[in-house]
Amino acid sequence: MRLRTFYSTILLWLNRIYNVYRARHGQPYYSLSQAIKQKVKSAVSYISDFEEELVKFAPTRKCDGIICGHIHHPANTYYDDIHYLNSGDWMETLSALVEDEDGNWEVLRYEDMLMNEKPEERLCS
Repeated sequence: MRLRTFYSTILLWLNRIYNVYRARHGQPYYSLSQAIKQKVKSAVSYISDFEEELVKFAPTRKCDGIICGHIHHPANTYYDDIHYLNSGDWMETLSALVEDEDGNWEVLRYEDMLMNEKPEERLCS
């Protein structure tokens, strides 16, 4: 079972229990999944707006790029001439930013590191 299907099943089950409770107390039907989707859509819109505002602000401060983190969405992208970097966060996305000797940036993801690691290099077997 895919993780999304698993969570959808749990959400539908909780929604049914919650609405039985609401019906017994004379309250109308309430869709938990719709409320959660709206919150997620709102959060995604907020993050997008945040990035756009930073990109607009950078040239006024004579900046070539922006580095930030903890928005839970790692990124290494360009908006016209502005380099936008976001580390994500280590707790949720297990991601970080790294810069090589030539000044090139990359989003490092823990899961990618594990997939590319040779068995003999692993600390714990």
